Amino acid sequence: MFGVSHGALQFMAYEEMKNRYNQYRNLPIDIKLTSLEYLTFAAVSKLLAAGATYPYQVVRARLQHRGARATAARGTACATPGGTRAVADSTRV
Repeated sequence: MFGVSHGALQFMAYEEMKNRYNQYRNLPIDIKLTSLEYLTFAAVSKLLAAGATYPYQVVRARLQHRGARATAARGTACATPGGTRAVADSTRV
């Protein structure tokens, strides 16, 4: 669920801004907007989604990094950045 939170928030914000903008202008919700209006809504929704999900992404990356270091310290198999599997040398801790 959390892996798709950025996209879900961006889509929700984009659609909500677009709908409220058309309501403000007293136009139907499905009317075609100008390219500048679409670009503005896309950029603002992206900023909102990034601002809301960035702290979560930082915490997730740090926890993953900490987990990889702990696995390597125990000398068990762990995935390397290249995608191959390697056995960590437990003598170099």
